[in-house]
Amino acid sequence: MQISFKQLALVMVLAALAPAVFAQPKGINPALLAKANKGDAVAERLVGLAYMKGQGVDWNYAEAATWFRKAANHGDAWAQFNLAVLYRDGMGVPQDNVKAAELYRQAADQGLARAQHNLALLYEHGDGVPHDNALAAAWYRKAADQGFAASQFNLGLACENGRGVAADGAQALAWFQKSAASGFAKAQLKLGLLYQGASSSRWIWLKPLPGSKNQPIRAMPGPRSISVCFTCTARASRRATTKPPRGFARPPTRATPAVS
Repeated sequence: MQISFKQLALVMVLAALAPAVFAQPKGINPALLAKANKGDAVAERLVGLAYMKGQGVDWNYAEAATWFRKAANHGDAWAQFNLAVLYRDGMGVPQDNVKAAELYRQAADQGLARAQHNLALLYEHGDGVPHDNALAAAWYRKAADQGFAASQFNLGLACENGRGVAADGAQALAWFQKSAASGFAKAQLKLGLLYQGASSSRWIWLKPLPGSKNQPIRAMPGPRSISVCFTCTARASRRATTKPPRGFARPPTRATPAVS
């Protein structure tokens, strides 16, 4: 197929215009930056996210932390959460689990489910706070009651193993079912394994929920909870390492899904 002179000229014009057409705008929206400089907490957080995600500016975790801190000091729960994540992973700030726990607690006290979940993880593993399974279960429950699927699953494991709460197979099954209904894959896998009847020397009898046609099932007590840490958008893709980011979910290695 031959290309005419007009077609070739059109291609050359489009190639010349492409950089201008598809170039990303540089700089943060002036109106947003003006609001942030006046102390608007939401605007401060959004400027922080721009530096976190490299939107209109180069990625700069230190600058992101500066803006998140301003918004956090003005009471913005999401900024408190994002700054906690930076402290937890040492991105733009020195790694500090104690500071991360303080910030998670501030956001958790405002009802942010993700912060409640991550705070529970710190209590479960004793990172930045004293190890306390009862407090871990309590914070998991707060997030689970808001429908946070990962917390529902972890609370189910706590009930199954009697970790921080009284062992209760029926409650464990109920939380697994709620988490699975929200689409949490590990909870769906857990239910499948339970109904299949995994072999173990230690059994827990799980009663079906009222109205269920399923028969009571046997379940193997699982290991530690799934430690799913949720964090700021696009954080994982910016890390210069092939190792999975700390706290992120990893595939289960045995029959009972668990992530440390």
